[in-house]
Amino acid sequence: MDTKHTKCDTLIKQLVFLEDDERPLTVRNFDDDDDDLYGEAPKAVTEMQIALQDFADGIGILGYESNTIPGFNELPRMDRVRMQYAFANNPESRKLLGRTPPIEIIIHLVSTARRLDRGAGERESPWNEFIHLPLLELALATSIHSKALFVAPMWVLSSTANDIKRLIYFRKNVEIEPPQLLRANTKLPGSHVDYVIFLNQDEDLKSIWAAMEPMPSSDYKSFHHGLSFRELPVAIGLEATSQMTSWTDAKVQIAIWTDALLERYTWFGHEDDRKSVPLTTDAMPLILVQGHDWRVSILSKKDGKVVIRESILIGSTRNCFDTMKLVAAFHWMMNWAVVQWLPKFKIIAGGPNYGSETSE
Repeated sequence: MDTKHTKCDTLIKQLVFLEDDERPLTVRNFDDDDDDLYGEAPKAVTEMQIALQDFADGIGILGYESNTIPGFNELPRMDRVRMQYAFANNPESRKLLGRTPPIEIIIHLVSTARRLDRGAGERESPWNEFIHLPLLELALATSIHSKALFVAPMWVLSSTANDIKRLIYFRKNVEIEPPQLLRANTKLPGSHVDYVIFLNQDEDLKSIWAAMEPMPSSDYKSFHHGLSFRELPVAIGLEATSQMTSWTDAKVQIAIWTDALLERYTWFGHEDDRKSVPLTTDAMPLILVQGHDWRVSILSKKDGKVVIRESILIGSTRNCFDTMKLVAAFHWMMNWAVVQWLPKFKIIAGGPNYGSETSE
């Protein structure tokens, strides 16, 4: 008990450190009513919350054109019932974001995830190898933006790695670089999150990258705050744990990681003197995974204040219907990454001459 209380106290203190006056980062609930302290949620946060909550409720997650669902008879009984909910199927809106994945792939993911409820599932690495990364790759492969995005672990140090899955069991913590991005007056852990959805380079990003200078206190350049895939901008971060680990650990980890990422963005265009530049982020999804269960918190930044509003349980790999929710929610967030975040990032990194159009 003492060990658990000590760990809990440490996590609480880390969140308190993030609330300091210089770079305040606060974690709160979506419906907290203390708007006099933090201000109302930006419109973009509310829009993202509503869209993702709809998918979390199973609305419009399927895109079947006919009443015949391929592989339907292979589904467990309760999944067969839920797949026939009228509100779940909306082929017209669903195809705007991506394809409904084959049921046999979803069944395989769910079956594998259930095996991890026992034995090897106590460790995070089997979840990462057999569930978390394959689901992210499935969502990307069936997204309309499959060519514009790239999913990878932040701890792989080479963009030419041929077998990322093979490296999962040999994972070592990779630190945020340069360390000046972390808060100097605290001893917060500086490790990266598990996975990132990156933006692939288009012609604008290639031009911005070519013109960039190395970051302060380093001899390399990076679009973000690490050595992995330095030439690719970060779109969405994901921190995962095993089923046996509290998801609060992931919440603290991704808050620290995002805090350093936002600090890195203030350096663009000012690599020589680290002068801060104004940065407003209306809404950015942060993914937290605990074994089966996937949650989204939404970050916003305005006037130097960062607020992370939590959280929406967008789906689970405990059954096929809830796994379909996950794929649909990721399709929406991937669309956000390309349509909304990419133009904004171009302006942050390259200036107002960029970001007027997007390309894949």
